[in-house]
Amino acid sequence: MTTEAAPPRSDFVVRSTARLKRNAEAVNVVVELIRPQLARLPLVAFLAAGIATDAELKQLFGGVLVILASCGLAATMNDIRDVDIDRRNNRMRPLATGRANVKMAWLVAACCFAAILISQAFLQQPAGAFVSAGVAIAGWLYSSKRIQLQARGLVAHVLLAGCYVASPIALAVAGLPASPDRLPAVLACVMFITTGALLTKDLKDEAGDREFGKRTPLVRWGFKRMRTVAVVLVVFGIVVGVGGLGMGVGGLGMGVWLIPTTALALMLAVLQSNPSTKALFTLRTALVVAVALLALNLA
Repeated sequence: MTTEAAPPRSDFVVRSTARLKRNAEAVNVVVELIRPQLARLPLVAFLAAGIATDAELKQLFGGVLVILASCGLAATMNDIRDVDIDRRNNRMRPLATGRANVKMAWLVAACCFAAILISQAFLQQPAGAFVSAGVAIAGWLYSSKRIQLQARGLVAHVLLAGCYVASPIALAVAGLPASPDRLPAVLACVMFITTGALLTKDLKDEAGDREFGKRTPLVRWGFKRMRTVAVVLVVFGIVVGVGGLGMGVGGLGMGVWLIPTTALALMLAVLQSNPSTKALFTLRTALVVAVALLALNLA
């Protein structure tokens, strides 16, 4: 009994399959460079504030676009600067693994910058331009080799908190005739709790940061002091929130925003120096939920 050999594939099919694989890999590399998951917190803050203040659909679209593009720009520039540290920390970033080169990364950064410019057509001006420019400049300062803001301890984390939560909320209310009365209290509260939570972002990179002299709060202070400062900031944010906003969130009931915020403080208090990915994910999820509920206080 004989078996017939499979017919040979045509050159066209072979070339087309290879081209599709290359294109799919290129798309995957771009997604890994811009890391859209980093936009989760600012998107939630922006959309919650926009819903609370009845923002126009045009403003919401422009805000989502500028947030995704700004996060992509900052992530790509950070990868360009930290390629050696990422290799030391076994971070599977495209530049660190050689799947992308610096030229490609700068091209992606340029496309993100172009998207930021395009988004201005949908945003309330001049507030949209001011907020977008501030976030873009902050991202450049954070990743600049000359300024090295990301190596300047707590200052960098305060700046990140401003970019992640304060700027999106300000962007959402930019089109209102007058700022909501609760805006200062909401901004102060989310800034404190977000700065505290962001102190944990360097836990997985401590070895490489120490080796390359990157003076993060974790490197400067050690784990126990860093954890203490993080808990104090979140608890102070709760105090500011209760004092400035009360315990209710619109019609959602008494103390509802305190639940994820208190959980965040407790998780930080029991956090270990080598946390699991699941523990960090849970902590960040609590932060996202807390910020969303706090932004709803603008209603």
